[in-house]
Amino acid sequence: MNKYYQNTFLFISHGKTPLKPLLNALRWALKHREERLDVAFKRIGIFTDMLTDSYQHLIINYDMYQHLQTKEYILRLHTESKGNTHPIDLEYCRVHLSPDVKLHYISEGCSQRTYINTDLSHVYLPIRFKLELYINETYSIKYFINLMTLKQFLTKTFPTLYIDIFDGFKAIRSKINCYIKLSNANNWCHLANYESK
Repeated sequence: MNKYYQNTFLFISHGKTPLKPLLNALRWALKHREERLDVAFKRIGIFTDMLTDSYQHLIINYDMYQHLQTKEYILRLHTESKGNTHPIDLEYCRVHLSPDVKLHYISEGCSQRTYINTDLSHVYLPIRFKLELYINETYSIKYFINLMTLKQFLTKTFPTLYIDIFDGFKAIRSKINCYIKLSNANNWCHLANYESK
């Protein structure tokens, strides 16, 4: 059975110029309804034999923006991949564009406990926690930068749920599950933190 992953890749540069070839290739690919990432890579002249992983990726969307804090330009790419997380081709692509381009990514397996965040600085990809709630047949997902913002959300959402300041994410997950199952045994919560790689 294949596993599918949602991935966010950030190509980061001090200027727009190093990111332009990939940006143009992504524009071309979506204009011509080419969803496979390796097709976009071939467009910028990356050799086919280097693309062992990227054929597994489907392009979902992309955008380019300037980071408010660092003033660097970021080309953000969202993909869905089959089988596993696949950073290898993206790293090769980064070097192909310019050795000065940085790369960070987040990958997560849907309904699984696989969460990877390569941004140890928390500057570019500050998301650290993912909360999945299924309450009375309504499913929702929320992301949080740290435990404090998670606890603030829980205080507003469940005013009578007591979360201690020393509770870690596993204790919080257990308390939420106990709390929401009181009203409906089918309710559930999953809380996970991104592993740094």
